[in-house]
Amino acid sequence: MKTLAEIKERTHAIASQHFYADLDDLIAWEPFEGYSDEWIQEEIESMTDMLVGQMLWAQKGETA
Repeated sequence: MKTLAEIKERTHAIASQHFYADLDDLIAWEPFEGYSDEWIQEEIESMTDMLVGQMLWAQKGETA
C-alpha cells in the first residue's frame, strides 16, 4: 500500500504533466498557453484532489 504522501506526490506529478510540456512546469502545452499560471495551478490542484480520491478508492479494493 502506498502512503497518502506518496499518492499525493504521484498524482500532483500526473496532473502537472497534463498542463505542462516540461518537468519544470514552465512551458504550458499548446491548449493551455493562453491561460494564466494561477488558473493552471487551480486546475492542477483540482485534478490532483480527484486523482487522490480515485487512488484511495482503488487501494481499498472496492468495486463500483
